[in-house]
Amino acid sequence: MEWTTIYVSSVTNAMQGKRLLEKQGYTVHVQRSSRVQEDTGCGYSLLVRGNADRATELLKKNGIRVLRVAGGGDGR
Repeated sequence: MEWTTIYVSSVTNAMQGKRLLEKQGYTVHVQRSSRVQEDTGCGYSLLVRGNADRATELLKKNGIRVLRVAGGGDGR
């Protein structure tokens, strides 16, 4: 199963998203992006292992602002 990077708008959203997805059985890591860009806000993302489409929808449905999704690879 591949890792997907889901960029969120703040560290608060990253921590809330991590808790939410872990409760749903996902393996999740919060990471600080090394290169902050305008479209990625403060530079935090969730590394998610599992169904990325479902994870993204869960985040959005629960008020977590998703900026973009980058899939594939080992995520590390």
